[in-house]
Amino acid sequence: MRQELDAILPEKPLILTSHDAYGMWVNSAALAAVGIDNLTPDPLGGRILRDHDGVPTGVLLDTAMGLLGKLMPAHDPAYLRRAMLAPQERLHSVGITSWQDAMVGHTDLGQDPLPVYEALIRDGFLTARVAAALWWDRDRGVDQIDELVHCRTLADSVPGTSAETAKIMQDGMIENQTAAMLAPCSLPSSIDRGPSMIDPAALTAATIRLDALGFNIHFHAVGDRAVRECLDAVESARKANGSSSGRH
Repeated sequence: MRQELDAILPEKPLILTSHDAYGMWVNSAALAAVGIDNLTPDPLGGRILRDHDGVPTGVLLDTAMGLLGKLMPAHDPAYLRRAMLAPQERLHSVGITSWQDAMVGHTDLGQDPLPVYEALIRDGFLTARVAAALWWDRDRGVDQIDELVHCRTLADSVPGTSAETAKIMQDGMIENQTAAMLAPCSLPSSIDRGPSMIDPAALTAATIRLDALGFNIHFHAVGDRAVRECLDAVESARKANGSSSGRH
């Protein structure tokens, strides 16, 4: 598949992101620029699709997209501002005045939108109510909680915005074979049950802490094993913290 993009642009990296942000299609120059070859292992929670000879095809799924991170250009503030205002105008035109942004923070998929929200609020251009779901970095664990509390405090100080939710990715997607399943997916060439992006014990510890601090937790859990792990974590939080108004 990379050959099709090579025919269009052979000398420079070319990266196309899927509409759902769970996959990328790249050319050979992009793979070479970040050193992806036959020997590159799949990252936890992601897949580098390969042909029968083990050569990367140019399709990267889920967390494997993060391997291209250093090639992704940083958008200038004016571009990001337009990218916020255009959908706001469209949503308002059909009567929608509020939304949740489910990925606020530093991720492999793009820039943190929080500074853009802050600028729009400061300049009086954010006319919608926005609920931010703060991204949980699975590599940092509970050490990041103080930062999430700080972001929540800042958001709650501005009328029309809130950051009462933490977003935790526990697995990927069934069609990418990265969902955490109790049994292998019934898909051609399915080889395993998919990874848990966060160890269940660490997930439980994070859930208990976040719940105790009053955060709602937005779990991405697609596979049945991931769903079970998240429900077990919430059950542990209820036992540790008692009843709560949290909407996990």
